[in-house]
Amino acid sequence: MSNVLSLPDKKFHLIFGAALSLGAVLYYLSSSIPLGIETKTAALVIATILLWSSGLVSEALTTLIFFTAAVLIRVAPPEIIFSGLGSSAFWMIFSGLIIGAAIKSSGLSVRIAGQLAKRLGRGRISVLTGASLFGLFLAFLMPSAMGRVVLIIPILQDLAERLGLPSESKEGRGILLAGILGTALPSTAILPSNIPNNVLAGLYENLFHQQLSYSDYLLFHFPVLGAIKTGLLIALLTSFYRGSFKSVNAPVFTELSPLAPHERRLILYLTLAIVFWLTDGIHHVSPAWVGLVAAIACLLPGIGVLPEKALQSINQEPLFYVSGVIGLGALISYSGLGHRFAEWLQAVIPMSPQGGLKNFMSLCGLSTLVGLFTTLPGVPAVLTPLTGQFAEISALPQSLVLASQVVGFSTLLFPYQSPPLVAALQLSSTGRWEMTKICLIVAVLSVFVLWPLDYVWLSIAQT
Repeated sequence: MSNVLSLPDKKFHLIFGAALSLGAVLYYLSSSIPLGIETKTAALVIATILLWSSGLVSEALTTLIFFTAAVLIRVAPPEIIFSGLGSSAFWMIFSGLIIGAAIKSSGLSVRIAGQLAKRLGRGRISVLTGASLFGLFLAFLMPSAMGRVVLIIPILQDLAERLGLPSESKEGRGILLAGILGTALPSTAILPSNIPNNVLAGLYENLFHQQLSYSDYLLFHFPVLGAIKTGLLIALLTSFYRGSFKSVNAPVFTELSPLAPHERRLILYLTLAIVFWLTDGIHHVSPAWVGLVAAIACLLPGIGVLPEKALQSINQEPLFYVSGVIGLGALISYSGLGHRFAEWLQAVIPMSPQGGLKNFMSLCGLSTLVGLFTTLPGVPAVLTPLTGQFAEISALPQSLVLASQVVGFSTLLFPYQSPPLVAALQLSSTGRWEMTKICLIVAVLSVFVLWPLDYVWLSIAQT
């Protein structure tokens, strides 16, 4: 075998070597020339996002490069840079990986997929609609989008296999996309079902000394950002996969054997976890710690579900990626870059002294742009403290200013902005470009259809 690199390998190594050389030069300059923390942070953020989005190296390796560079150029203390490793989202993914493996290995996903297959039929529209609505249904049951994504992936993979569609095929990826986006995108309209929603609710309570009502939040946001957005997503998916699903087999409904003891134990653990997830407003235990207890139960010998040394066979790269996304957001917040960016946008975005739809659309655009730099959980962290200021310059009530932030972090442009979608890309065969294309098209439709419609609905609902 020749040890000479092929042309693509040479190109890759040249690009990556050039990037490392440039990084070394920047490190030297940053040590020799007193650059501001915002300048260093901006350069590091842009480089990290470009590496994540380009796929030049794996997401996990990009995260390690980000961690190392951030420490070497001293843009923040280690506890800020590595904050993702101690976040609840990190441990939610960790527990989700174990729970997902348990659902898969126990055969429980096959049972659930069989029940779904009986009700979905074989047509493109019915399968994609059913998968999307199943994801939306889970959003009302489980407060953690990360947990839902991890739970739904093995179920949808088995559903695709039952229909004779390998999960790596275009049709199999379409089923996965329908369920994943169906549980992630509309969940911004359901108060406890997404991290940005909870950040907004916590900041609102601290700043304005009022609690957001679950029912009011649902009334204000779900009709447009939940129900109609789900309809747009289904219509887009059925159009995108037009001509596919021709080879769908009639589901084979074999007689299932009685539940085995390990399946009963897993059902018990999942039921208890879901009960605690649904009642987190009462006991105030984070969904991550509930999930971690369930994961430990699945691993324990004797009463567990997974085989010995199961951790060694679980792909843990998603943990690094998501910890990097969270650490990046924390770094942006710590450096003040997010606030500086928001203030700059505030100065350049046109505002009418009469208020109205134009100002609302401008604020929605501001929130969406901030989400590109801070990821979605960072949108309320940056903008909610500026609510009073934005209400004054936009001549809009504070309720509409807050609503514009919800519209902003519900308008997802790229998967890297949402940790649950980042995890989904790592845990499934879903293609990055397919997911990105769907997200971009839904975002464009949202700007031209959902944003004006939401303004009309909010004007009616608050009267």
